[in-house]
Amino acid sequence: MATNEPFPVTNPEEVYHSLITFNSEAHSSDELPRSILRSKFWVYHQQSHMFAPNKFAAFSGMTFERYRAANKSRSKAKLAMSEKHEKFHTTPFVAGPAKDAIETALNSTFMPDDTLRSALMLWAAPFGVIKESPEWEFIKLDFKPGSTHVKFVGQAVSDEEFPEAREKMRLHRQKERNPKAVRRKKETVLAEKGKLRCEVCDFDFAVTYGVLGGGFAECHHRTPLAKLSEGHRTRLSDLAIVCSNCHRMLHRRHVLTVEELRKIVLANRAQN
Repeated sequence: MATNEPFPVTNPEEVYHSLITFNSEAHSSDELPRSILRSKFWVYHQQSHMFAPNKFAAFSGMTFERYRAANKSRSKAKLAMSEKHEKFHTTPFVAGPAKDAIETALNSTFMPDDTLRSALMLWAAPFGVIKESPEWEFIKLDFKPGSTHVKFVGQAVSDEEFPEAREKMRLHRQKERNPKAVRRKKETVLAEKGKLRCEVCDFDFAVTYGVLGGGFAECHHRTPLAKLSEGHRTRLSDLAIVCSNCHRMLHRRHVLTVEELRKIVLANRAQN
């Protein structure tokens, strides 16, 4: 089996990583796959207020691209799973096997939950139209991320580099960002700390907005993109998790560093 092929989750930590990937891609995607909005079974992580459909959360290494391909034609786009899980070779994205994998990994069962049904409607609102279903069932993931660095399935660790600043011609020339770098930064921080807290003011969207803010934050390039040469390779350490307000302040008039703006914030808090 190739290292980047999805395989069924076997424990809560792997389920949590799948939730991270799903929410990271969802917040950076223009539109969710329609099949996701029709999912009946959902996984919910209370600490981070993140949701994910079971057919996505049941596989480590899953991505939107693979999910779309598999659902486009189950007969032609079946993914090669581990030989140890032969039942997933034939129907990896059918609700039954995916549901079984989640319930086994979490040692729990999907159940109806009116509170989570309302929360899911709120969570899904920014992504498009979703019709509330009385058939929805939920399973709660109780997992607290550790302090050790997490390596995602089929992905490099935090020293991975991302080419950026490629010039594109629209109405004018501009430097291009690499959305993969931002997604990976969020995934890594969530895996290590369990929250996306602003590095300037400590604001956490999930704490303030609940499920609506779960998995959401902005990413700041410590070195302005305009100053990067074409093809510059960005590391995750070159990015900072910030809230929208601090991101605007970092670019106000002249570019401040994250550390400089944090000193300003803390100093003003102390005076007030």
